[in-house]
Amino acid sequence: MAQLDTQRDLKQRWEAEYADDWVQNVLPRLVFAPALIEPELARLLGDVRGRRILDAGCGEGVYSRYLANAGASVVGIDGSEKMIRYARDKAPQITFQAADLLETLDFPDATFDAVISAGVLMSLPKLDTFLAESIRILRPCGVLAVAVHHPAFSNPTMRLHHPLWARVLRKPIVGLTYSYFEERHDIAEDKAWPFYHRTIEDYVDAFRKPGFHIDRITEPHEIPKEMLETSNVEYVTRLPRFMFFKLVKPQGAPSA
Repeated sequence: MAQLDTQRDLKQRWEAEYADDWVQNVLPRLVFAPALIEPELARLLGDVRGRRILDAGCGEGVYSRYLANAGASVVGIDGSEKMIRYARDKAPQITFQAADLLETLDFPDATFDAVISAGVLMSLPKLDTFLAESIRILRPCGVLAVAVHHPAFSNPTMRLHHPLWARVLRKPIVGLTYSYFEERHDIAEDKAWPFYHRTIEDYVDAFRKPGFHIDRITEPHEIPKEMLETSNVEYVTRLPRFMFFKLVKPQGAPSA
């Protein structure tokens, strides 16, 4: 019950203030995220022209727009009604709708060729429902491409460290690592969302449970040269911020 109350409270906070702050203040600082995630989606999904793809946890729709521009037929879902409004305003030609990833999804079996979820699973207190629903709505041999904050190099395992003396001397940002194996759940009054730390082993076990085949695990870290010259993001080329899992629904796997 406490977990459900936390989720309801988070939805209310996103609707009241955090969605606006995310779009207006946070996203402009995360210039490296699309630069890492979009090329990796292209590599893991291949040619998406004519394919039907669900963007689960689409936010304001940045990756929905990327896939649609590449020729995919995209549906974006998110738990925040306000984020869905932002997404619709930016791309009215794409179908966006509110949906809770902790509940069953309102799609028939074998609806999609691929499902993507970029930077979302760390904020879900449990993964079972979303993963079971993903394999249900995927067609045989369909792909679930998941990007999570890297368990070893992102919150709550690592804090970036760049004191004033290091900035003055133009020293690179370094990482201060905490216990990787300690189960941690970071949430505070001034945070818009929780982070549930899971090890790579935890993710692998969760993905295999509903029947997914793990095809690839990747750690994107290449940033365009022009971005490195204009933004202070060199650290993401040394400390991977994201880990990708390419999961495949086996031929003949049940949809329900």
